Amino acid sequence: GASYDFGIVKLFGEISRVKNVFDYVNPPPIGTGDFKGDGTLLGATIPVGPALIRMAWSRVKLNYTSAPTVAAALIPPDPKADKFALSGVYNLSRRTALYATAALIKNKNGANFNANSTFVAGTPGFTNTFLTTGQGYEAKNAMGYDFGIRHAF
Repeated sequence: GASYDFGIVKLFGEISRVKNVFDYVNPPPIGTGDFKGDGTLLGATIPVGPALIRMAWSRVKLNYTSAPTVAAALIPPDPKADKFALSGVYNLSRRTALYATAALIKNKNGANFNANSTFVAGTPGFTNTFLTTGQGYEAKNAMGYDFGIRHAF
């Protein structure tokens, strides 16, 4: 990743690759779930007086080398998701700030990420169809937000 501060705006970006390979003594008959994940992130922060505006776009693209379930094997290739995020921080003092964030995730080609994505099977709410047998809901789009006050002691 890299970043550069132009003074009025700070730009940043990152490119990443994750390779997930499962080792089995006796591989399952359907598939192991091995995959590569490619990620991209571009963003900016803009200081405005005591406030800071943050915005970012990110994309993840999965490439399964061995689909973990029959359902995942039938999904179109290269599942991917885009995430758009916008947030703001308003500093009330050196140690206290108000903050708010909103994010939108758009899933494509069978990807099923949400604002609180997890790879643990059996969790409530949305589940990732690639690593489960299809239980739960598939989110075409997902939105998340948070807001609050932060104080450093």
